Amino acid sequence: MSTAERYAAIVAELAAAAVDAAATDGQRIDSLTWLERIKSAAAAAQARLTDSFAVSQREKLIKAGAKSQDASRSITAQVALARKDSPHKGSRHVGLAATLVHEMPRVLDALERGETSEW
Repeated sequence: MSTAERYAAIVAELAAAAVDAAATDGQRIDSLTWLERIKSAAAAAQARLTDSFAVSQREKLIKAGAKSQDASRSITAQVALARKDSPHKGSRHVGLAATLVHEMPRVLDALERGETSEW
């Protein structure tokens, strides 16, 4: 099973998860907590992938003769498109990813464990 297929299966499982009418409020809160941890782990994976993509693309684009500013614009636009966000938000995603990966690795580790949020 490819990575994309594994992610699609996770999305399908989350989409199919129904609210159990017989669940207690405590169980609902526990479910909310676990879903938040899933979101955090996904954000950590996105940060690592975003930074890896940005580094790789920058190298390729600069080597091909692109100016640094044009390379940055291309990278952030592609990230924004992949995340279904605006180019401005794509720039924020790329910046946050670089910060987490290169300057705040312990925070990124906590994010992977679902112990903190992306922001």
